Amino acid sequence: MFDNFANNFDTFAREAIAHVVEIDQNLKTAESGRNMKQQPDESSIAFRARVANADAKLEAARNAHTQMRFNYPGEVDAKTASMRTELEKAISDKFAARPADIDHDVLTLLNSGILTPAEYTRLFNEASSPTMRRLIAHSAGEAAEKLKDDREAASVLRNVANAGVRYSGSQYLAAFDGLTDILRRTNRNPAMSKSYSNLAAPFLDVFHR
Repeated sequence: MFDNFANNFDTFAREAIAHVVEIDQNLKTAESGRNMKQQPDESSIAFRARVANADAKLEAARNAHTQMRFNYPGEVDAKTASMRTELEKAISDKFAARPADIDHDVLTLLNSGILTPAEYTRLFNEASSPTMRRLIAHSAGEAAEKLKDDREAASVLRNVANAGVRYSGSQYLAAFDGLTDILRRTNRNPAMSKSYSNLAAPFLDVFHR
């Protein structure tokens, strides 16, 4: 339903992580390259030139790394915040409660207090709009509280109530926030880059169900 948001985030995250890993590796390479010895057949002038070149590369790598550590997280956060705003709008457009979608006959039944757990389940499954499914799920949750001493009936009602969460879109925002947290932690610790796919998979799956 919102696959494109997951795909766009994943593409952006992989590019961002690759950028951080590259800069981090460049610094390590420059630091390693600075630890050199004069070769037996090398003149002192040639050696000093090689050292100067290595120093310049190290300085550039340090500057790039510093900029990445202090400025890049803000750029990434701004991009992911913009993506989340777009997702919120799409969710609102899809799942917003609309008066025109209300089935007043079903609403009367919900308010009557005569429905059995099985009838709640049937009404939920037959509902034709997110608005009605949210209303039925909410009512089922309230009914479950009243029947909490009847564990079997309460369990059926809670299942309906929990199923209603899918029609509010909150699971997509929670999954997106999970992905954002993984990206932040990975960019702070580039060693996590190899684990990104496994860490992100459960959250990406939410969008593809």
